[in-house]
Amino acid sequence: MTNNFDQFPITEEGPADFEKTFTDNYLLLLNEHKNAISLYKALIELVIVYFAKSYNENEVMSKSAEFLSQHFLQSTQEIKEKAELSIEQKCFECEVMILVELFILQSRPCPLSQTNIIKKFRFIYWNCGNKTREFLDSTVCEEFLKNIPLYLTQIYEELDFDVPIELKKYESLENQITEEPSEALINLNKEVKEKCKMLLEAVKPESSNTSSSSRSSITRERTKKELRRSPRKSRPPLSYSPIKTNPKPRVKHDTPNKGEESNGEKESG
Repeated sequence: MTNNFDQFPITEEGPADFEKTFTDNYLLLLNEHKNAISLYKALIELVIVYFAKSYNENEVMSKSAEFLSQHFLQSTQEIKEKAELSIEQKCFECEVMILVELFILQSRPCPLSQTNIIKKFRFIYWNCGNKTREFLDSTVCEEFLKNIPLYLTQIYEELDFDVPIELKKYESLENQITEEPSEALINLNKEVKEKCKMLLEAVKPESSNTSSSSRSSITRERTKKELRRSPRKSRPPLSYSPIKTNPKPRVKHDTPNKGEESNGEKESG
């Protein structure tokens, strides 16, 4: 197959007809290639060769990524709406677009959540099942492992796939924890291990310090009761006495008291 890119010179305003020519070549390539990686490499080669004619080596990759992002990349929804394609052909196109989008991320990085990559993977999974993991392991990883390992690790995590050994060092902490939370924290480092050990000892139900602490609390409580009043500052209230509160009435006796007897002797004298 021959391409027709040479007849469209690049000007400062950009290639006026390059988008149409590239799209036409892509549709022809879809019928010639049986796997996504070979089609992807053919497309990337065509774009790079085209832009290399007018830009230096440092600009070629960014210009190629810019063109693919603005004029070629398709979303999952756009692929799903192609009524003329079978499910297998739609999955094949999703694979090609995943590879193209990862190529773009090498020059124009952005959060994975802002791309359409995960949606394309899920579309493939829903329609082709295990083919998703095979495509990710054998094609995507082989092509992009060295350049964008963090993106690949995140893709594995988003799809809930086991991260391969080559990407284990990029795995997020959340996915690394396979033990009980307390055990995983203890194994992080020595300092955290000591702190966790102290915390676990403190919450043990059969701690040896329980009896001594309870005895100490009882002693403290007794001391508080003894210090509630000071005998030097206040006296305790007198006990209740009904005689002192309600005294008995005086009763006249026949025998005069000593005072009355002495007064009578004085009068008689």
